[in-house]
Amino acid sequence: MKSYLKTFATETEATGWMRMRNQACRLAGNTKEKYAVCEGPDGGFAVVDIVTAIDMGNGYTIEF
Repeated sequence: MKSYLKTFATETEATGWMRMRNQACRLAGNTKEKYAVCEGPDGGFAVVDIVTAIDMGNGYTIEF
């Protein structure tokens, strides 16, 4: 899986984007791709692929 990163100013925006990405993957039958929200640059939030979230070693949130 390729690394994924998209940044947002608020946690609400990031969570909405993550839910949309996870739902789209699930509906497409793609069980390998999962996305999570974690702390991003400049005090914001980031949506990253689950492997990146785990590799970062920080806390993260994931919802389907």
